Amino acid sequence: ISLFNQHFVKTGVVEKDMGGLIADAKELREKGDYELYRASEEVAKEQLDKAGQFVKAIEKVLAKED
Repeated sequence: ISLFNQHFVKTGVVEKDMGGLIADAKELREKGDYELYRASEEVAKEQLDKAGQFVKAIEKVLAKED
């Protein structure tokens, strides 16, 4: 995540909030792994939506590279 932020967020290749999306998802995953946290359906749907936003942002970057 730090390398993604360093090479893509700080350089302006992707918007700053994309780095936050990854960090939030990682935090929730780790919570589930180590704290016996179980995400609600609402949280899971939010994460799916955010993942879709992230994928679209990366697809835009990749399309510019062609």
